[in-house]
Amino acid sequence: MIINNFLIPLTKVIGLKYDLSNTDFKTNCITMKTIKFLLALVISFSLVYCSDSDSGDTSPQNPDTESADASDNSSNPITTNENEGENPTISNNTEIVTFTKANNTDPKLEANQDRITDKVWITRGNKGEIYNIAVEESLTKNTSPIGTEWAIGTTENLSTLTFNSFRITLNSEIKDVVDKDLVLHLIEDDLYFDVKFSQWTSGGGGSFSYTRTLFKTPSTEAKQQK
Repeated sequence: MIINNFLIPLTKVIGLKYDLSNTDFKTNCITMKTIKFLLALVISFSLVYCSDSDSGDTSPQNPDTESADASDNSSNPITTNENEGENPTISNNTEIVTFTKANNTDPKLEANQDRITDKVWITRGNKGEIYNIAVEESLTKNTSPIGTEWAIGTTENLSTLTFNSFRITLNSEIKDVVDKDLVLHLIEDDLYFDVKFSQWTSGGGGSFSYTRTLFKTPSTEAKQQK
């Protein structure tokens, strides 16, 4: 009954004849198939229309709003940090490094070398004095460590110091180096360090220990920034 109440008005709208009193079963079946087909089209069209309506707001943007947005952007331009990419400021804190080489250890191992820069790596064999293994294979008396020069004193009196090789500075009394105030100058890098040895093994073994403190000057900080 519900279907008939729906189909009979639909047939009148679309101009088809559907007569319940008609006993021609074939005619009524054809009419029913046509109505079902048209009904399916109507439902499909309704679904597509609803899907398009829900896809989002397609109304054009208010030109006044676009203009206002553009105005806001022009009044608030993107800014960049003028210092971006520059090296950070070097701290004024003194750089202090303590290095120790144990007895009977291999000077060719990095752990047994004080790599101050890429040009100066201080170490010592199982006997003898210190040398720069970055540029020399072993100790050379009166010249090692190559690339360095030494003076007795501190960087507080730098302008009054006299520099020479490690051995000559100590007047060949290497065993007396402990607790002596020394200044190390890396010639090529032009860096100065206050150095104080706390341990030195004589007679074999090759151990030593010292603390070095970087003497910072404006030129030193400029080199550190590069």
